[in-house]
Amino acid sequence: MTQRRYARLTLLAAAAVAALMAGCASPSTDVAAPAPTATTSASDLATTTPTPAETPTTAPSSAQTTCPTAFVDAENAKLTQDGLTPRSPGANTDLDALAGATGLRCTWAKPGTDIVVWYGEWPGDLGTWEDVRTRLLADGYTATGDLSVSRPVSEYDSAVSYRGGMLYYVSPSSLIASVRALE
Repeated sequence: MTQRRYARLTLLAAAAVAALMAGCASPSTDVAAPAPTATTSASDLATTTPTPAETPTTAPSSAQTTCPTAFVDAENAKLTQDGLTPRSPGANTDLDALAGATGLRCTWAKPGTDIVVWYGEWPGDLGTWEDVRTRLLADGYTATGDLSVSRPVSEYDSAVSYRGGMLYYVSPSSLIASVRALE
């Protein structure tokens, strides 16, 4: 995806996120995520050894979801079997543009590789979903249902879905089927 398309997605999604934040902010659950840096990369995350203080700590956007419970048990077991371990969420252009600093963010990475799994969820109403969906479709995502879209781009594929007042982001997109809240 070109830098111009990323910039367009960022600007459009930022407007949707601003509207979302204005209508859904709650002082008791909103915690600012660390600011992304231009120098953070998937390989940076993958080569960092986690400590308990580095595990994802962003406040959950739903009372039931935490990083260890974001995916179904079988997927969590597969992540562990594949050598992916929890990491502090770093910069992710798509997720940052969509969710800003709101909601829950989770990252798993395989040490010594650039293999990274991303999960994000944040609150939004059906109107917010329709706005996000329209913008993502205009940016090259493909509708995979009334309440889901995916971007089938090699190495950077992702999916976004909506259910019950929450938007869900996963990368790679194949993990959307393993999101516990979407079962």
